[in-house]
Amino acid sequence: MGMSWKWRFEDGEGTALVLPAADPVSEPPERGTAAGASEVSFESRDDAETWVGLAWRGLLDAGVAHVTLLHDGREASEPMSLLPEAPPPARGDRDGGDALDAGPDRAV
Repeated sequence: MGMSWKWRFEDGEGTALVLPAADPVSEPPERGTAAGASEVSFESRDDAETWVGLAWRGLLDAGVAHVTLLHDGREASEPMSLLPEAPPPARGDRDGGDALDAGPDRAV
């Protein structure tokens, strides 16, 4: 079975990020995902959610402000903020306009 669950990493402006190749959070244990990726792949949603729950501090240190879960290339979650208090940008509102309140989603 292919790895169809992925996390997309974004900065505070909603721009997709590529994690540095030297950053260990870009490679989940025993999954063989290449470092320097803009997404990290998993075989199940549970695996993906468990990993981000463990890796969120390292991701935040690497400059990731929000993560979005993708399934087979489609968004499976709203962007989730890794920042202490800031809500993630609403879908389709990357310019800071009238963003919908996405709530206090935080991967902790």
